[in-house]
Amino acid sequence: MKTLNFYVTKSFLITFVMAIAILTFGMTGAQLMKVFEHLSKGIPVSAVLEFLLYTLPQAFSFTVPWASLVAIMLVFGRMSADNEITAMRACGVSILQIV
Repeated sequence: MKTLNFYVTKSFLITFVMAIAILTFGMTGAQLMKVFEHLSKGIPVSAVLEFLLYTLPQAFSFTVPWASLVAIMLVFGRMSADNEITAMRACGVSILQIV
């Protein structure tokens, strides 16, 4: 059971990190346009990076829930398509233990 939990958790975490990176980049896309505009006007890079650092918490407040939803859907969808959930159920593992 320990191996199974590690497998599902590892799959979820890898997908979650990729989803949060992609969604955060998408959410900060409009801010990146402002960043390039400010850089072209001669504002120091440190000030621009500080601006991006201050906008990340707001982006994370939206992207973390979406990334967890996307990761859950992708991981369990792939496991279902590969018949891994059926194999786990055949071995006596309940759905609550899989989740």
